Amino acid sequence: MTGGGRTFRYEASRVLPDIARGLAGFAVTAGPLPWLLASPIPLFILGGLSLAFAIFTIGAVRRLRTVVRLDETGISTSGGGGATVSWNDMQAVDLSYFSTRRDRERGWMQLRVRGNTGTIRIDSSLDGFRTVADSAIAAASARELPMTETTLANMAALSAGELHRPHEPVTQPRRRR
Repeated sequence: MTGGGRTFRYEASRVLPDIARGLAGFAVTAGPLPWLLASPIPLFILGGLSLAFAIFTIGAVRRLRTVVRLDETGISTSGGGGATVSWNDMQAVDLSYFSTRRDRERGWMQLRVRGNTGTIRIDSSLDGFRTVADSAIAAASARELPMTETTLANMAALSAGELHRPHEPVTQPRRRR
């Protein structure tokens, strides 16, 4: 990427609470494991939970270290696992909304930009997320890449300043089993 672009980072004030929650969950679930070696079921359950908390914490630390660079040629990430997607080689862009409540009042968005050389995933806690999302959607539109109704609806909600409550449809239909 050229030096004329913009750089974005995840704010520590948004990521550090996730790291603290992950470490606390890991401590609570991994702490009793040495005393449960003779009890396979609780060992399996708490071991699985401690692994989940460890993975969550590692992801939060990676996010804290991630730097997103945006310029006229494309988008790249470094620090927490690097990838580069050139606008000319972009194959798809998706903007998804994940709700943490049934009333969809709270949640976060995730931008996924896929190119020939890899995929970049960025969530809405990134400082400058809207700028990055606008650039990716504009580049996809310029290349006439197909976008889902979900991506278009979420982009409209983001552009309208309704990050935490997008318009319908915001999720892919779930398949019933």
